[in-house]
Amino acid sequence: MKKILSTLAALAIVGLAALFDIDLDALRNPAGSDGDKTATGTPQTAPRRAAKTSDTTPSSGAVAQAFAERVSDRILVDSGRVIKVLPPDNDGKPHQRFIVQVQPRLTVLVAHNLTLAPRIENLRAGDRVRFKGEYEYSAKGGVVHWTHHDPKGWREGGWVEHQGQRYE
Repeated sequence: MKKILSTLAALAIVGLAALFDIDLDALRNPAGSDGDKTATGTPQTAPRRAAKTSDTTPSSGAVAQAFAERVSDRILVDSGRVIKVLPPDNDGKPHQRFIVQVQPRLTVLVAHNLTLAPRIENLRAGDRVRFKGEYEYSAKGGVVHWTHHDPKGWREGGWVEHQGQRYE
């Protein structure tokens, strides 16, 4: 019985950490927390090692909830499987674009700004990704953008995790 309760408690902690985007590894190793900025205090643009991710990381349901509520301008964290890598959008600032299946019948377009974040290397259909960004509703499933740091520090930044790397 104690083992079952311990397992349930651990799952609850991990679930809450994922829900609130808490990096449990950073809590265990706070000394490395200054590694996100350069000596001048500006955010790094090169990818950094992400928290451990897994091919079985389930969707948090955040995109599905925002889609059902038809809301926009919501910062969320979710994950899914890339079903299609699209050609880059080079109108204005270049964006790497790909479609992620977050639920069996729901996909979302991720538009990753290449001016403010590095290109996600070796991204292919079938890959699992986890992302944090701003959701914009559309009848087709929506778009997640702002998957990068904020160079001015005015708002919360986002990221995309792929194969153990965080691109922000």
